Amino acid sequence: MKKLLFVTLSLCFVQLIKAATTDQNVNITVDNETRNYQLYVPNNIQSNCPLVISLHGANGHSTDRSPFVTGVADNAGCIVAYPQGKQTAFPIGFGGSTTGWTATGEDNFDAKFLKAVIEDVASKYSIDRKRIYCCGFSNGGMMTYAMSNACSDVFAAFASISGYPINEFHLRHTGKRPVPFLHIHGKNDNFVLYEKVPTIVDEMVARLGANPVPVKTSVSNKYTKSVYSAGDGSFPYIFYEIDGMGHEAYTSNTEDGNSAQTMWNFFSQYTLDSSCDQTLKWRPRIETNGYVPTAHGWTMNSGTTLLEFGGDQYTTTNKNVYHSLQFDSGKYKLCFKSAREAGKTITVMIQKLTSPNTVVLNTTVNVGENAELTFEISDGWGEYKLTLTRPTASDNISVTDITVYQTGEANITSASVSINSDLTETIDSHPNSFVEIQQGNSATGFTATGKEVKSEYTEYTSTGDVQLAFKMENIDVTGCDYIIIDFYEPVASGWNIAFWGISGPDGVKAIPAGTQTLNFKLTEKLGDTEATYEQDGKTILKEITMLDLWGATHPLVAKVKGIYKHKASDGSRTYSFDSALDFTDVEGLKAYTITSFDPAKATLTLNRVYQVPASTGLYLVGKGGDYQVPVIENAAAIGTNMLHASSGTDALNPTEGPYTNLIFGGTGADRGFHPLSTAGIIGANKAYLQLPTAQFTSIPSGARLSLVIEDETSAVNTLSDIKATDSAWYTISGLKMNAKPANKGIYIYNGRKYAIQ
Repeated sequence: MKKLLFVTLSLCFVQLIKAATTDQNVNITVDNETRNYQLYVPNNIQSNCPLVISLHGANGHSTDRSPFVTGVADNAGCIVAYPQGKQTAFPIGFGGSTTGWTATGEDNFDAKFLKAVIEDVASKYSIDRKRIYCCGFSNGGMMTYAMSNACSDVFAAFASISGYPINEFHLRHTGKRPVPFLHIHGKNDNFVLYEKVPTIVDEMVARLGANPVPVKTSVSNKYTKSVYSAGDGSFPYIFYEIDGMGHEAYTSNTEDGNSAQTMWNFFSQYTLDSSCDQTLKWRPRIETNGYVPTAHGWTMNSGTTLLEFGGDQYTTTNKNVYHSLQFDSGKYKLCFKSAREAGKTITVMIQKLTSPNTVVLNTTVNVGENAELTFEISDGWGEYKLTLTRPTASDNISVTDITVYQTGEANITSASVSINSDLTETIDSHPNSFVEIQQGNSATGFTATGKEVKSEYTEYTSTGDVQLAFKMENIDVTGCDYIIIDFYEPVASGWNIAFWGISGPDGVKAIPAGTQTLNFKLTEKLGDTEATYEQDGKTILKEITMLDLWGATHPLVAKVKGIYKHKASDGSRTYSFDSALDFTDVEGLKAYTITSFDPAKATLTLNRVYQVPASTGLYLVGKGGDYQVPVIENAAAIGTNMLHASSGTDALNPTEGPYTNLIFGGTGADRGFHPLSTAGIIGANKAYLQLPTAQFTSIPSGARLSLVIEDETSAVNTLSDIKATDSAWYTISGLKMNAKPANKGIYIYNGRKYAIQ
């Protein structure tokens, strides 16, 4: 009975505290770091009141009270928390670091901070967990978009003013549920460019399954309001375009005369339990009357391509804001309806755009059937391309009701590891060295295709069955592990590849329609024939032939940029993964921990490990290529390890207490672990080295930090400082590049992964 009385008295005490107006700075500790927010509590709040989290822009401050003004909070009777952003790298727009938000769309350290703010407010006041809302200005608006992905199960609705996902922030908009969203943007905003907003609108409308043809209301010299109405199981997206407004946090040019009031009026319609279909991930509704898909990122009825979406990537023109199809790990179902020409088929392919370009769905459906096609993604977030092809360009087929649902969590059985040795050599690069098939040569009876030399590729055009594009013979591939054929644009259905003299149907492989880079492992066989032979100590590739066969749609065009061989040279990188891993049977890849440091000799001692627990920092050595490392349920602790796993979201400082932090990078003799010069984020699935500062600073002047691996010492690097988030581009294995890469692949820029296509 005494215990019950104590609880009752405590609750009454909380209610008494709430009676006073509060406007004060509050410090809280998150992950051993002190952060703060400005707390505003009106004097008219009731029990179980709403809470708004309002995020300032880059170079802003919590005391700006931006963009949700306190006067609206007074009228609405809601608490407002204005969190303070920490120093964040903004090389574009600010030329360095300033206060702001790391709006990656992941559940990162800033997301954790916002959730900690909510918990701190809830510990002092009676708030309604179903009525917590998020809004932001500029970079705070970008963070609002990020939270609509990472924390859609925390906030009931979202609003952004003058901010949308740009640069790397356009990634990750595949959250746990659809969300109500309001966006306000000035037509004169030349900072967060108004002209790029339509792409963001397209992305969000498709994500929500809203009607892509809006109902518009315009008031002269004030605003145009576009309402993209909710679809089944989802919510609307509201977009205000404000006349005369630049990059600003507030406008009076809405129907309410107050942008904060407009946001509140929108918020107050929704609670966290407002009905929606949480499995809905993407519904573009391209068949909507009045909608023109080709103006919104879609390719339609182009040759045999019936529909295609998601092939865009970064260009200087699009400022890294482009139409994108994105999925995270999980089990999914693609549904659509088709009609018109019965008896025809549709080939459906979903392909990852980043290495290793995994095809997660490749199947055929009959026209007239309601397609329900399952696929699974187990290697984490990525960007994808959806392609629907028809047998011939003249086939009249319609597709409607395209929808993607999530059906469950992914069965993650392996981790993808890429080791890049950067030793790709050209066999042939446009336009020289192709050995063309001519009538009467070894392929008697076959006809050579037409060839036209372009500035960036060689174009081959076949006008009939069984024609050859090119043939190359007796190529020295000593020490190589695979061949790469690089196409200027995705290959149409009908082309095939063979790697020796053609000897029947087992001697060739069809090149999947849509392929842009074809990798062929030299250890493979086609039929019963080896692709290579040994001669005078060299490995010789007998032949590469590209041809079409019967049944192709003509004319058939292929645009070849170049053909390359990749040497299987050793590369190295740091690595970490959030599940336990087993390297025991992964051929060609070795995993090490760093167990000790000798400052007198400037050496690091590495210990090879096989089964490692989750989030273990590792140093990997292997031949260049991609590896799949089995995921296991758990692994025993491995003892001393000076490598630490990177979360990919938390900022790393040059020093931490008595320790100095080093990260892996550099080229040539400069390749290895380097001390940080500035704080920054080093990216996910990597590791950093932590050495005692007293020992690290006692390294003899001019010494080279070396690794001792299995009693073999090799120099790794000099000790020049590098930045964790400078404006340079790096390969996926950490090699710094002189400029933005021109070749396709996965690269690191400002701590984020980018796919160059």
